[in-house]
Amino acid sequence: MKTINLNQLAMYDELAMRANANFARLETSRYWPETIFEMDQHAWPADWEGRTMLALTMHAQATGRTPAFLDDILEATLGRLNAKGYIGPVYDDGVTHEQAMAGHSWMLRALVEYYNWKKDSDPAQADKAMTILNSIVEGLYIPQAENYTRYPFDLATRDQDANWILSHKQSKTKSHAGSSDCGCAYIAIDGATAAYELTGNKGLEPLIKNMIASYAVLPREELHVQTHATLSGIRGVIRHYRVTGDKASLDLAVKTFDLYKTKAWTDHYANYNWFGVPRWTEPCAVVDSFIISQELWEVTGEEGYLRDAHHIFYNAIAHAQRLNGAFGTDQCVGAKVKPPTEMWGADTCESDEAVIFARAQTYEVFWCCNMRGGDGLSRAAMYSFYTDKNTVTVPYYHTCKATLELENGSLKLHEKANYPFSGKVNFKCLENTAGEVTLKFFAPEAWSGGGASTVLLNGVEQVVTFENGFISLAVDLKADDEIVLNTKLKFSVLNGNECINNSKDHFSFRHGPMILGVHSVLENETADATEINIGRDAAMKPLADGRYEAVDTAGQAVLLQPMWGKENLIEPLDVYQVLFSK
Repeated sequence: MKTINLNQLAMYDELAMRANANFARLETSRYWPETIFEMDQHAWPADWEGRTMLALTMHAQATGRTPAFLDDILEATLGRLNAKGYIGPVYDDGVTHEQAMAGHSWMLRALVEYYNWKKDSDPAQADKAMTILNSIVEGLYIPQAENYTRYPFDLATRDQDANWILSHKQSKTKSHAGSSDCGCAYIAIDGATAAYELTGNKGLEPLIKNMIASYAVLPREELHVQTHATLSGIRGVIRHYRVTGDKASLDLAVKTFDLYKTKAWTDHYANYNWFGVPRWTEPCAVVDSFIISQELWEVTGEEGYLRDAHHIFYNAIAHAQRLNGAFGTDQCVGAKVKPPTEMWGADTCESDEAVIFARAQTYEVFWCCNMRGGDGLSRAAMYSFYTDKNTVTVPYYHTCKATLELENGSLKLHEKANYPFSGKVNFKCLENTAGEVTLKFFAPEAWSGGGASTVLLNGVEQVVTFENGFISLAVDLKADDEIVLNTKLKFSVLNGNECINNSKDHFSFRHGPMILGVHSVLENETADATEINIGRDAAMKPLADGRYEAVDTAGQAVLLQPMWGKENLIEPLDVYQVLFSK
């Protein structure tokens, strides 16, 4: 089963709007070729540039628009390589710079994606990307293999380890202060495995082996390891499984993702930035978790992972994107943590009160999250369709046009959707040379009609089957045939997700996969939002687009609404109360 090629997909709905807004944000002055190499002030060589190049490469394919400066950044990168072939200062032999390994991982990921995109249409540009990639692999990555057998785990002495320059405490804004990215060395599993998958460079094998072996025993909770580093590592481990078939790698990915969900997952499906320290969320990690959920569904077929991906995308990613297209951090919903203003400069973030509001903490994280958000939005488009022989699987619903290459020919569809507000989706066949195809539509019983969903072909109900969350039917479509999927999205009340560290004294209202909240606008960034109480059995009056009118315990009418929706892209003082007291 493989995803649709992005050059065979044209998006038209809110996802397209969000992608284009972020794309434009990534062409503002912080991301110009003449400024981008000077932006980092915290010893993250290749990180800002690599994340930007990756996002622009993905956006270009998902939107069909040519990036204004991507090729210029690539050209400038060639001239920035140091004497050993990588970006930034030259490190002593035998010394591994944790942040350099992490930063160059994003550069490797970008170069792999760029090469695969350009290798047929512009081989000369693809060759430039390959030149940089090989230089980084040989000059920086392969020499670090031995040091990954001795990443320092001891909390008391780790900063004195002569073999490692570890991530240091740094303050980028007042609300993003005094933090380190502990464990970011393992982000490099992602870049190393991506380079290995593309090139087959045998020299990477000892490095990848040692990285994964060390990652498997990393004491994440004891060291308060960054969840972004943990999740990026999982993506690399999953890729290693796909490339090698090593079942132990898949088991490690599943085990580590389970740890994340049970120990560091907010109630709105974002992340604690570190294990045990829920000071803020980070869209970089949220996007990682979205991709992991999707890929674990791909390789295991377990419906729960796909439900996770929907929850993450339509709640955590939805709220993390801002009105200007940027991405920023939020408070950790459900965690017992102090308000942001009380954490500025504080040694601890612990509190007796749970966070019940989805609220921006750092409105725009322009040094990393803007770029990772771009990759996430592009991959959401890519996940719209999967093909396998003559089967088309549709895990998400977006208004789009798609050309699907199948075993016996191609199928061209025009899809019109208003998901996840409505479970009614229309498909029109534009052309079919593949003959009979099997169509599979995601309709999980958890929040939709499940097996009671119906499919109409030109107005006539079809015989369908239901398995693993998908409605399936076989059909030989002709041009202008119309298919209508009807799966009713449910209103529900949930107590929370798997995370044992979140409050158990609250619940949330849902429409389909979306959490519903009460929106308000604060007077200023230090103001507190007013808690509203709504009984879990309160009467709900359905309105349009996933909104409901409820009556709170004071007898006042209250509007519950989702965080997904083009009108819901947040400004700095917007908040949503998404948890309610039992």
